Amino acid sequence: MVAVHPDADAFTALTVMRRNEVRHLPVVVDQRCVGILTESDLVRGLASGRSAAELTAEELCHSPAPSVPAGSSLQTMANAMIDADVDALILVSRGVMVGMVTSTDVLGAVTAKWREASAPAVR
Repeated sequence: MVAVHPDADAFTALTVMRRNEVRHLPVVVDQRCVGILTESDLVRGLASGRSAAELTAEELCHSPAPSVPAGSSLQTMANAMIDADVDALILVSRGVMVGMVTSTDVLGAVTAKWREASAPAVR
């Protein structure tokens, strides 16, 4: 999984995001997720007037990392995103990060369920 260390500067984080075509990065220390850094976090940081080299992932990220257990329902994930005011969550199993889910993922899954439920029955 793509991630950055808390000491990574904003320029490095943005470069990792662009190279991997992602909008969210786990901020990880020794395989433990300590936060989530988003494109919006980077924009807010850069708008502060400080240079990208001065800003770190640790100071810009959402910390602690908002998370849910792996295998959580779509409703649980959506509620957790709303409660934490974020658009991505870390998926955790036995205290270890096993993935990430974004609002785009949740919306896609909900839409697929709606389409499936409204599809005509095949006989």
